[in-house]
Amino acid sequence: MDATRFLKPILDKIHDAELRSELEAGIVRHICELQRSNQEMQSKIAEQQQSLAALEANEQKFRNIFEGVSDLLFFHDLDGRISDVNPAWKRVCGYDRHQLCGMNIQTFMPQDVAPKFPEYLATVKQKGAAAGLFRLKDKAGLEHILEYKTSLARDAAGIPIGMKGSGRDITDELAAKAALKESERRLSALLNAITETAVLFDCNGIVLAANDVACRRVGKSLQELQGKRIFDFFPPEVAARRSSTAKKVIETGLPVREEDQRGGRIFDNHWFPIPGADGSVKQIAVFATDITDARHAENERIHGEKLESLRMMAAGIAHDFNNLLTGVLGFLELASMRGGGGSNLAEHLDRAKANCLRAVQLTQRFLNLSKDAAPRKQQGALEPIIRDYSSLVLAGAQVLCRIDVDQNLWPVAFDEVQIADVLTAVLTNAKEAMPGGGTIEIAVRNTPLDPKRAPASHYGPRAPYVAIQIRDEGVGIPAEHLPKLFDLYFSTKSRGTQKGMGLGLATSYAFIRNHGGFIDVQSVVDLGTTVAIYLPAAVETPQEAAPHIPSPRVAEEALPRGPAAISGQGRILVMDDEEMILDVLEQMLTLAGYQPVTAGNGEEALRLFQQAKTDGEPFDAVLLDLTVRGGMGGKETMEALLKIDPGIKAIVSSGYVEDPVVKHYRDFGFSAAAAKPYDLKNLERTLADILARPSNQGANPANP
Repeated sequence: MDATRFLKPILDKIHDAELRSELEAGIVRHICELQRSNQEMQSKIAEQQQSLAALEANEQKFRNIFEGVSDLLFFHDLDGRISDVNPAWKRVCGYDRHQLCGMNIQTFMPQDVAPKFPEYLATVKQKGAAAGLFRLKDKAGLEHILEYKTSLARDAAGIPIGMKGSGRDITDELAAKAALKESERRLSALLNAITETAVLFDCNGIVLAANDVACRRVGKSLQELQGKRIFDFFPPEVAARRSSTAKKVIETGLPVREEDQRGGRIFDNHWFPIPGADGSVKQIAVFATDITDARHAENERIHGEKLESLRMMAAGIAHDFNNLLTGVLGFLELASMRGGGGSNLAEHLDRAKANCLRAVQLTQRFLNLSKDAAPRKQQGALEPIIRDYSSLVLAGAQVLCRIDVDQNLWPVAFDEVQIADVLTAVLTNAKEAMPGGGTIEIAVRNTPLDPKRAPASHYGPRAPYVAIQIRDEGVGIPAEHLPKLFDLYFSTKSRGTQKGMGLGLATSYAFIRNHGGFIDVQSVVDLGTTVAIYLPAAVETPQEAAPHIPSPRVAEEALPRGPAAISGQGRILVMDDEEMILDVLEQMLTLAGYQPVTAGNGEEALRLFQQAKTDGEPFDAVLLDLTVRGGMGGKETMEALLKIDPGIKAIVSSGYVEDPVVKHYRDFGFSAAAAKPYDLKNLERTLADILARPSNQGANPANP
């Protein structure tokens, strides 16, 4: 062996071969044992080196974790002296690790907390662990609240050698919780200060907050509501409706207001979206006001106002008609007393007729108001009618009138009779507002509308209007009267047949509204009033003029009398269910030279018409009342007459001039229309006109 090579010089000195061999064998054996032991030792050394490397790696891993944890980690001995801390302590206390090691934790505690530290150490020693809250001061003297957990550290034999633990600075968290609690308290106080339902819930309908009123209305406590889905507390149909509204608020991000009825109560609900940091809706606040009693009270108030308006209107009608009839009866009485004739007789009869025509005008105004009379419009210029009627109304008054009209004024499609009535009413009020005289300024302008002036129903971005602004320097109108200006029979003037009838502005409002316009009134007491009348400009092709239906006017000439008035000829069939009207028509037509035959209803008129045709003495024209009580009216009668004679010449008659049959008489086979009450001159002119036409000129739906 190589190991014996080094001992050969020594062995060569031993001459005893046996002894030498024995020594050599022993040496070889010991060398082998030493080699084996050396190998075992090298193996153990390698294992120890691996264990040491692993230990160092674990130590580094532990250190990385120890230093990287955001919580406060610490080791201290059994008396509280710090042996190690992680870097998080510097963030909280402001001290470095080397400054803290060796210091006692009790050093950082406020004076009121430090005396309790021994109790803490004793608890950990006795129970092996402790947890809770304690306060400590940082380097700047500010206090922090730590949530800690501590346990005993033991050696391999299980003997306590110190304490280890962790802590978390919850100062800001506790402050936030306190602020949140205070906010919740304030929210609760605010919600409960609201006398109506108030609920806050998230996008899933989960209740976050609710006031006492909401709890009572749902029949649940706040504890029962919170955390539950609000829609689950309502009947299915109500839940579906409210869930749909919530979905709409979430999708649009806009508030919603709606009325809701439940259990016989009416609720005015306001839904408000509450956005999160990203702008999307996160919560919804709902405020529901029970308006049942208020709505009933409002309905009662409106009902009362309507009754008051009806009372005023009835009183006004009775007063005005009484005055008119008093005039009629008075002049007729004078005429009968003078019996013998003379110039005064004709004058009294004319004045009686004038009062009758005023009564007709008053009735027509009511019909216009009740039927929303559509204007018979023709396109034209406003300036001439404004100048004519301002001169007419203000004639003889101590009032100066200035008129300023835009150049290139837009044309307007208007009913001259209705606009004249409006101008007359407004100018009369302006004149009477200045009993001592003054100036009325009339400005007519192409007007871009101010949205603040125009009602929503009339205003449009492309709607051109022509404005007639009439400004006076009169006494003005008190603010409390402005909202009532267009009420029926509202007037601050004395009653009478000439003024104070309370229908002027009411009918003016109706006329302008039916023209598609509106009226705006601005007034200051003692400074004057401005009435602005807005009419749509005719910016498109002029409308075809509507058929004109003659209506009685106050300024008509007196009834023609004597032979000179007789000009007509022919047989006329007259149908009306009023015997008095038939009597009047018979005398009027006879006076005009015609041969009238009367019928009380459609059935009788058909019989007379057929009989006359059979006898070879047909009627030249028929005059049919549109409405007959308990019998066949004018429309039905005309349908039957057309079957007998398709070329018939017929006039439809009614006091309701806005009835479709009267307005569109040609569509129903009539040749003309006449408004009640009748005026002989108008009726004679209408009859003469249709009788002069060829038979095929009358509109006839059966034979166009």
